[in-house]
Amino acid sequence: MNLKGKKILVVGYGVSGEAVVRFLVEEKAIVSVNDSVEKKMPSAFSKTVNVYWGDLNEELTTQFDLIVISPGIVTQQPALEAARKKKIPVLGEFGLACLF
Repeated sequence: MNLKGKKILVVGYGVSGEAVVRFLVEEKAIVSVNDSVEKKMPSAFSKTVNVYWGDLNEELTTQFDLIVISPGIVTQQPALEAARKKKIPVLGEFGLACLF
């Protein structure tokens, strides 16, 4: 799977979410992060990663080519359902890894 130039949202920015972001940046994806709690981002991401702190919403999720959710994120929530209705793939971190 070629991720270069794909707009990808990572939902949940914990330890594993940060690892996913690093991978996606290396793959030259256009990366955004959402987490309900504001967290410190590594300076390496400051110019390359878009950040959306706060609750996940439909307006945000429907802007992307792919959404990757971290463990612990509720998969059956309205914002993610809206993305699925628009045929935007929603994968867990393991699902993303399986593609590679």
